[in-house]
Amino acid sequence: MFRRSPARAMGRVSPRPGLECHEDLDKLSVEELCRKAERQLGIPGAEVSLLTDDPADIKATVDLAVGVFCEREPLTRQLALRNPALTHESMTAFFTGIAHQGAQTNLSPIVKVGGDVIGVLLATPFEPPPPPSEAPAGLEPIFDVLHKLGVEFDAYIAIRSEKPRFIEWAICAVDGRFQGSRVLSVIPQLTMKNAQTMGFTDALAKASSHSQDIFNKLGWKTISELAYLTYEYEDERCFADILPHDMKQIKLQVIDMETFWRKQHDYDATQRERRLKTSS
Repeated sequence: MFRRSPARAMGRVSPRPGLECHEDLDKLSVEELCRKAERQLGIPGAEVSLLTDDPADIKATVDLAVGVFCEREPLTRQLALRNPALTHESMTAFFTGIAHQGAQTNLSPIVKVGGDVIGVLLATPFEPPPPPSEAPAGLEPIFDVLHKLGVEFDAYIAIRSEKPRFIEWAICAVDGRFQGSRVLSVIPQLTMKNAQTMGFTDALAKASSHSQDIFNKLGWKTISELAYLTYEYEDERCFADILPHDMKQIKLQVIDMETFWRKQHDYDATQRERRLKTSS
C-alpha cells in the first residue's frame, strides 16, 4: 500500500575523519555542533541544521517519516497492512502537523543530502498524549499505546522529589540507505543543546523499534514497557504479527541532561580512540 519513490543514487558513506573529543560538548554553539556532526557522519554532501518552516524541508521531512514509519516502524507498518483507513494521504497529513510543530520548537535537527532529508529528530516540549478518540483514522491503537505509557510517565513523575521539565523526542527517522551512519548518535546534541538553553532538564522517548538499542548505549533509562504480543485494542491483538526480527515491546525511556552530556563525551572519546587505532 505504501511505496516510496525510487531512491536516487547517492554518494556512499566515506571513511570518517578523526573525531574531536570536547571536554564541554554542552558549551559548543549550535553552529559548532552542526559542523561537528557533519564531520562525524562522514557522508559526502551532508548538511546538518535545525528544521525550519521552509516548505521544501517540511515536505522532505514528511516524505522521510512516512516512508520509514510505513515500511519499517513495526506498529504503523502492521496497522497499514490491517486497516485500509490508514492511507498514504492520512499519514502524510499526520506527519505534516508534527513536522510543523517540530520546526517551531527550534529543537529538531535534520540531515540533508542534496534536497533529500535523510535523517531527522523531531522534538517538542512534552505534552500529555491525546486519547485514542482524537487519533487520525487507523492510528487509534497507537494513540492508545501512547496514552497507556503516558499514565506510567505520570506515575514516574509523581515519585520524583524534583520537578523536571521534559522535552519529548517524538519522531526519529533515518533513510534506510544510511542505516549505520550514526545519524541518531550525533544530531541529538543539537536538540539537547537548545533544550538546555530553554531550561529543560530531561528528555523522554517512546522507542518502538531498534532505536531502543541506540538509546540504551547512550545512557537512557527504561521506566516502562508494553509488550506487542499481548497488547489488545478493542479485544484485538493488532500487533501480534510483528516480525520476529523487530523489537518485542515499546519502551518509555528517559534521560537527564547531565547523563546525556556525560555519555556523549564518552561516546566521542571512544570513537576518537577507534579512529586513531584504525589510522595507526
